[in-house]
Amino acid sequence: MSPEADFVAGPGLPTGAQDQEDDLGLSSVVAVMGDGDQVRARAARAALSNPVADHATLLWRQQALADLTANAGLATELYQAATYALREHDRLTIWGMGRSPESMRYTSVQVLEMFVPELVKLRRLLAGYGDRLASPALRGLHDRVQAELDDRYLDEVRSHLARMQLAGGTSFSASLGDANHGTAYMMHEPPSQGMRWRLARRGPQSRTFSVAEGDEEGMRALARLQGRGIAVAATALAAAAAHVRGFFEVLQAETAFYLGAMHLSAVIGSRGYPTCTPLFSQGTDRALEATALCDAGLCLRSPSAVVANDLSTQGRRLVVVTGANRGGKSTFLRSVGVAQLMAQCGLPVVARAYRAPVFDRVLTHFKRDEDAGANAGRLESELERLSGTLHQLSTSSLLLCNEPFASTNEEEGSQIGLQVLVPLSALGTQVFVVTHLFELADGARRDHGATTLFLRARREGQQAPFRLVEAPPEPTAYGEDLYRRVFGAPPAVPLPGAAPTTGTGGTGDAGP
Repeated sequence: MSPEADFVAGPGLPTGAQDQEDDLGLSSVVAVMGDGDQVRARAARAALSNPVADHATLLWRQQALADLTANAGLATELYQAATYALREHDRLTIWGMGRSPESMRYTSVQVLEMFVPELVKLRRLLAGYGDRLASPALRGLHDRVQAELDDRYLDEVRSHLARMQLAGGTSFSASLGDANHGTAYMMHEPPSQGMRWRLARRGPQSRTFSVAEGDEEGMRALARLQGRGIAVAATALAAAAAHVRGFFEVLQAETAFYLGAMHLSAVIGSRGYPTCTPLFSQGTDRALEATALCDAGLCLRSPSAVVANDLSTQGRRLVVVTGANRGGKSTFLRSVGVAQLMAQCGLPVVARAYRAPVFDRVLTHFKRDEDAGANAGRLESELERLSGTLHQLSTSSLLLCNEPFASTNEEEGSQIGLQVLVPLSALGTQVFVVTHLFELADGARRDHGATTLFLRARREGQQAPFRLVEAPPEPTAYGEDLYRRVFGAPPAVPLPGAAPTTGTGGTGDAGP
């Protein structure tokens, strides 16, 4: 997953990750990537909630995914091998490792003896794919395993583990410290059992003592003494067992992600939607461009066809989306957010083509239903949430706002929006905002039109519904749309401010 760091799919998520998942409808993507496997779902959620902001790592993941896709079956075999090793580890340590040196030694030896044949299987598995592996990630894994886990090394490991069974007893030395307490315990190789050792036994005998049968306190004292003697070796064995387990944990998490990615692409493809490998702009090029972009979550949920949209910001940092109710504005916003998160965790994007900057953060600010138990008003609660979001932003971030400041009147909400969102975009943050506040949209057009992209959702009944066109905002509440939805036909006299009923094609969005 990265040339520099291991991928960790822990149970916890970053602050705000669950809200973002809810805002963008990512649960559908996670569910398909998981395909009923909790480990795969956890890996998918961890990747989507921690987008990568490094071009080299993104290329690393894209190449690894292409390599695994070309070598069908390898990801599954690697995942199964790692899962089996971890399951066996858990079986052997079901009651824990234990704190005493003897318990650590015994359990660690068992675990490592189980891991050795699994490492041999892994080496043979990778060797079977040989020169077919082309990506730096899989080629590097293959080369490291073949070089570091050769027969000579594994034979040496087996030999050490056999000695650590302590079948012939324990040999160690110690020095006397303060008050004649033992110190500097050091474990030694067990004595040889050959002819020289037997002849040496005929010489002067060393001083010995025996513990009488039934002397429980004496046996406990002897056990403590032996524990001190093997403590260093037992700790080293436990560390080795933990290290090998860590390797299999990373292997399982990373292959789980790639398995999820391949399954996601297959499911989306089976529904007739295109996917592409995203490209990333660098330097001063901050344009976000997409062709036939769809909301991946909606593609997975909707039984009907999802309408695609095109997008080209041409470097404009503020994108204002206005227009008809239920015209696809929120769906379009989600399609941008989901696509960017998928791109920045190494996944294909649901589009024919997608090109975007690498943002350091992708943040959402969607309207929330008022909490009935809240002491603060709706606007105050929203501003508190927004404040927390703004503290995370930088000039290289992406902020997606859906109906912000709708908790107050139009004049006040528009003024807040103009004072917050426009300066953010001027500083370099890429801002997308869906709004019904005409004063907000028109104020941005009037004072910042040259640096703002305006998209408008079509009205019901117009050509290509749910597609957005590049057009300035309109001073209308779309009453005719509401009238048609309620009464089934347009009024005889057009409502004041209603938009004309004809339209032409353009760029757009998807979904109801």
